Amino acid sequence: MIVVPLINPTPATWAAATTSIIFQNGPPESKDVEAAIQATLESSYRLLIGMEQELLRQDPEQCQQPYGLEALASEAVRACQTAAADSPYSNRLLDDEWSDAAYRTIGDHMATAVHVERLLFADEHPDNEAAMAYKARFHK
Repeated sequence: MIVVPLINPTPATWAAATTSIIFQNGPPESKDVEAAIQATLESSYRLLIGMEQELLRQDPEQCQQPYGLEALASEAVRACQTAAADSPYSNRLLDDEWSDAAYRTIGDHMATAVHVERLLFADEHPDNEAAMAYKARFHK
């Protein structure tokens, strides 16, 4: 299992960790499929982290908002299914059980990625009340 370092992890780090977990109960039949899905997830994390950073720059009160990642997690699952569409593994990725497990895993990792971005924002902006209030909820 890949452990994500919580000191400024990259989209590639998040993607590798997520790919490792979503395939732990049945690795893909091909390293090419695994690589395609990891690349797809890296793009999803890059988008997510970039959006969160921009929202925090525009409005630090974003720290107080719910994560709201359902649509992004669903899109990431669909993108993974599309990335494997022409492979022998595609039926497995379309399976409801796999899709549900992947959605939960991706959603959990995305929530953690947003949490880390908000904590990093608080560290970089110690005079911002919203950011420090967010950090205080988790680090007392």
